[in-house]
Parts: sequence; C-alpha cells; structure tokens
Amino acid sequence: MHLRLTTRNFAPPAMFATPSKSFKFAIILALLISCCHGNVVKRGACRQPSQSELVARLRQHTWNALSFATATVGVYNKPASTACPLTYGYGAPLERRSTCPFYHVENTDVDRFPSTLLEARCFRCHTCITNLRNRRHHHPNWRCEKVVTPKLWVLRNTYECNNDGEYIYAFERISLQVGCTCGRSRY
Repeated sequence: MHLRLTTRNFAPPAMFATPSKSFKFAIILALLISCCHGNVVKRGACRQPSQSELVARLRQHTWNALSFATATVGVYNKPASTACPLTYGYGAPLERRSTCPFYHVENTDVDRFPSTLLEARCFRCHTCITNLRNRRHHHPNWRCEKVVTPKLWVLRNTYECNNDGEYIYAFERISLQVGCTCGRSRY
C-alpha cells in the first residue's frame, strides 16, 4: 500500500510553521554580523593612518615607489611644447641634453600612497638626436624608447575600516615611466 502525501493528510510539525519575528530578527542580525565582520561600510567614516605608518609599511618591500614620490605638487607640469628640442640652454638638465629628451609630469592618484609620483614623458622625437653640427639631426634607424620600471609597490586605499577605525591600505604593483633612451630598431 502506497501512502500519498497531500496537504490534506500531511502537516509540518508546529516548530516548522511560519517563523516568529524574533527568529527572523536573529537570522538577519547573524547575517549582518557575518558579512560585515566588524568593518564599517560607510565611505568616509574611517581615519587615515599616519604618513609615517604608511611609509613604514611600504618600506617592507624593497622596490617601492617612495623614491619617485614628490611633495612639491604643481612644480612638474607638461611643457608648453612637446616638439623635439634640438637646442637647449647652458646648464640644461640631463633630460633635455639626452639623445631622447624627456620631461617630468606628476602622476596623481588620491587613492594611492604615495599619491603623487614623478613620471617621465618623451618629447616627440621619433628618432634619436645625433649630430647637431650637420643638417642631419636624427639617426635614420634608431628610435626613442620609453624606459619603464619593473613593477613598483604602492599602497591602495580600499575604503574599508580595520578594527581600529583606520582605512585599510592594500599592496599593489604599478609600472612607472622613468625616462627615454635611444635604441636600435627591434626589426
């Protein structure tokens, strides 16, 4: 004999009937505690760690971006003209006297530490400057190439709080252009 279960002959036990309001509240509270894990989720509710704490943390990695950081924001701006400079004044810096001249700009990201880094940009010299005494100023086969660092360590603000109420900064690796050099064609 087979017993057929229908709503007429089967009713769940009373404890599995509709949950009470206090049970629902307990479940919601448990979910909130487990998902947030003590972190404040509102953006802007945390404190910034001190500069010295961030520097000490970043120094844990040898190849970090601290040597490329600048505190003088607004000093390094793109020049009025990025055309290839064939002449330069007395005492010009190395980046202007180079066979592939370059200039520095500020690479700013407020969510990163250090927030402002110096980055090089090549002037628009597609080929290398060679002999300025002749009329032929550029080498026919050599090209100006970017010089990029291996990946540098920086800290990125995650906008999450730790248990002390400070923002959590995570390690991140970035590349940074540091100059321009003359190189033979790859082909």
